[in-house]
Amino acid sequence: MDTEKKNTRLNKYIALSGLCSRNQAAAWIKAGLVKVNDKIVKEPFIEIGDDDVVTVKNKRVSPKVVYTYYVMNKPWHAPVHLDIDAKSPDIYTLLKKQTDQKLVVIGNPDAETCGLIVFTDDKSLLEKLNVIGHQLKTVFEATLDKPWEATIADNDTINDSFKIKGIKILDELDKNVVGLEVIGGIYPDVKSFFKDKGYTLKKLDCTFFGGITKKDLKRGWSRALTEKETIFIKHFT
Repeated sequence: MDTEKKNTRLNKYIALSGLCSRNQAAAWIKAGLVKVNDKIVKEPFIEIGDDDVVTVKNKRVSPKVVYTYYVMNKPWHAPVHLDIDAKSPDIYTLLKKQTDQKLVVIGNPDAETCGLIVFTDDKSLLEKLNVIGHQLKTVFEATLDKPWEATIADNDTINDSFKIKGIKILDELDKNVVGLEVIGGIYPDVKSFFKDKGYTLKKLDCTFFGGITKKDLKRGWSRALTEKETIFIKHFT
């Protein structure tokens, strides 16, 4: 056993695999049914390192990895990175009101973006959602530098994996604000779309992201994703 990486008691290690409870694991260990690195161990509370191989009844077990997912209703101009000169707290400072876990934000937002943003420590999901290619639907409310007058084709394709599903003026009295529905892409792709059409994006408010809405989520607030929301996001990536 690795003396440099002792971090989890053996009975807990087995229980975290989902095979049984800690008490049952302790019973199996005492009965000589558990091996660590091919040697029978009968002490339930020895500590196991990441490099140790644990078998129960000759079948290898390892703890299940549990990831964390949070959604925030990001305030406009809230910094994405720590900025001691900023007038408002950055998104990670806001997130600390809910969790101290080290999470990464999805989609590369910036100070001009606001609304729904998702944080996670799931590296696989981050890799899929921080680049073009996913199939999640996102809805934005975009504020432009001038009234929207451009036209787009049905299902306008910006690239192979970023499609504009629809765009419309939300209020005839303020044609600078439009609703935009897209499939795939991240925040910089949306900015590039408007730039290519001859507009400067002043504000980009995400109101819907892969089944997640702002319901009961005030500006600056965050909450853990529900199991249903997490499954939905993973399904379309």
